[in-house]
Amino acid sequence: MTRLRLPLAAIGVLALVAAGLYAYLTARDTVGSTGTAPTASHLATTRYVSHRGGFSVRVPHGYTSTRNGRTTRFANRHKTVVVTIGPVGSPAGRARRDRAVRKSTGKVLAAMRHGYRRTRVLGHRHDRVDGRKSLITYGRVRTHEHQVLRFVVVVVPAKPRDYAITVFTAARTDPTSVLPRVEAFANSFHVRGAAH
Repeated sequence: MTRLRLPLAAIGVLALVAAGLYAYLTARDTVGSTGTAPTASHLATTRYVSHRGGFSVRVPHGYTSTRNGRTTRFANRHKTVVVTIGPVGSPAGRARRDRAVRKSTGKVLAAMRHGYRRTRVLGHRHDRVDGRKSLITYGRVRTHEHQVLRFVVVVVPAKPRDYAITVFTAARTDPTSVLPRVEAFANSFHVRGAAH
């Protein structure tokens, strides 16, 4: 099973950008050296199934869920980490799947630009989620109250719709604590009853 490794830069600990390239540290590297946070595989989780949304995911303990149609929002107690999962975009044929994923990502980013005072994309990369070639976009937003939040958007191709996993964290949140929880969501995400 492929394990998604989100860059720590995506949630604000390190962003080394030079000549269009960025480097990142994985949770294993950082957590292994400090021993301060569990890895995603050691977190206690509960399986969450959204029949209406068409997906399942394992949710770390301490998160509550709120449904809005086919989309579900998960938040920890202090709302320093908020994860939203739901369908986005339109289906596309296999030959145009990459373009469809970029278009779905664009829709999510457009909604963020509309809803926040400022949205800044720091980078993109590809990885596999649920065995599907997915696009990861990360950056920062500034709210109308001038609060800075970090975000990660993972768009997963599927039929009849793509899925977006959107993560927001407060800028002050410790990434070594957040990253394993974010990876727990992404690594366990599964589209129910859809063909790859």
